[in-house]
Amino acid sequence: MSSVDSREFPLTGPASSGRLGPPDGFEDPIWIAESYLSGSGGMMEHEAELFVEGARKAGLRAWAAGLKDNPNLIRAKSCDEERAKSSEG
Repeated sequence: MSSVDSREFPLTGPASSGRLGPPDGFEDPIWIAESYLSGSGGMMEHEAELFVEGARKAGLRAWAAGLKDNPNLIRAKSCDEERAKSSEG
């Protein structure tokens, strides 16, 4: 049984789409995929990348900034690539 209250996150988009989740434009300012990976004990590399990609597709933050503040962060390869691009420009 899901712990998400369907009244909190009702169906969005056309009713026929059956898409469940937060309303469009909703973003949790604290939740970050890499931080979740670290807190949950990690995943195999391929599964971690799938998890991070799913977070991106859902419109959630994938990678954590401030690596000096999080030395034990489990880092995803695609997030390292995004950080590198971000620091270049």
